[in-house]
Amino acid sequence: MPFQPHPNFKTPDDAAVLWRYMDFTRFIDLLETKSLWLCRLDLLDDPREGLYTDLELERLSKYSDGRARAAERDRSLGFVSCWRRCASESMAMWDLYGAGGRGVAVKTTVGSLKSAIAGFEPPLYIGRVRYVPWKKYDEDTGNVLALYVRKTQAYGHEREVRLVFWSASTEPILVPGADVGEPINPERAAREVMNDLAEFFPRADFSAVDGKQLVIDACVRHLHRERVRHTRCGIHVGADLRTLIGEVVVGPKAQRWMLTLADALVERYGLKVNVIPSELSTNQERLNSR
Repeated sequence: MPFQPHPNFKTPDDAAVLWRYMDFTRFIDLLETKSLWLCRLDLLDDPREGLYTDLELERLSKYSDGRARAAERDRSLGFVSCWRRCASESMAMWDLYGAGGRGVAVKTTVGSLKSAIAGFEPPLYIGRVRYVPWKKYDEDTGNVLALYVRKTQAYGHEREVRLVFWSASTEPILVPGADVGEPINPERAAREVMNDLAEFFPRADFSAVDGKQLVIDACVRHLHRERVRHTRCGIHVGADLRTLIGEVVVGPKAQRWMLTLADALVERYGLKVNVIPSELSTNQERLNSR
């Protein structure tokens, strides 16, 4: 079973109700691919995703081993699917994901989510997002995954639960169309770099500069940029939709045809689930749907 508990993750009870708000195109993708889309962490809207808080960064920057940059380097290796934990709907979430009246929500439970992803091979984690005071919070997590279920307090209204996948990048970086050259000799490269610097800045004293380390750091940064550039923006995780989807809810600002189309699509893909209008729709709209 791919779901695994994690010491840094607080997984809600199996009975906890989850909502996945999405636009209609993502809903079609869910039905067509029979899989959940997990977005790469560093591509989410919040620029702080997967990073250290201000105090943590200040503390870790005192070390010379590069640990302060680890979170920035590694967060492109994480992928998440974001759900809201709540028994009822949220108008704020409809406004965020149902722009133009094209929002759809899939309603499920934590237990159903666990069962639906059982066929996926690598381990997956489910954790409740913690909302912390970003400028004042300091924690020695000891694990980069703990940063994937943590956000600033400004997002507290989301009540988010995340499905998380992480995989260390151990494959060599292959740039399409590029020739593979000889291995870099950092000592020779350092001499060339230092000579060039002395030529451009003849009055500067570079005696205290570790040229070899300078070259190595530059190579590491370059490889990181190349890895991120060639890392996919997300992954599909196969899911049993009959187990996953408890109910499909069409947004409160959707027109009547949206409800009809969603119902037809669900039937076409062989799913026996209810497709209903949002409870936040007007009474007349709900009467018309019956």
